[in-house]
Amino acid sequence: MTSAPKPEAAKPAVERLAYRQNEIARRTNSSILRVEYVIRSRGIKPQGRAGNACIFSESDVELIANELHRIDSKLSNGGAQ
Repeated sequence: MTSAPKPEAAKPAVERLAYRQNEIARRTNSSILRVEYVIRSRGIKPQGRAGNACIFSESDVELIANELHRIDSKLSNGGAQ
């Protein structure tokens, strides 16, 4: 008698907490200086630290990317409105 294969249990969605500033810059195709500016000016706090490196979550990366996009769209529309 063969038993039916067991269905795999759904894995919980785990948010990756391993994004450093240089990885965020690479993912957003921006300079590290722009990423650091957004982090500092928007008061985004790191989720943790690894040595001297600040570690940001996926949701932080999305927030930073959105802010960079917002800045770019403002600049392309002639500045502050």
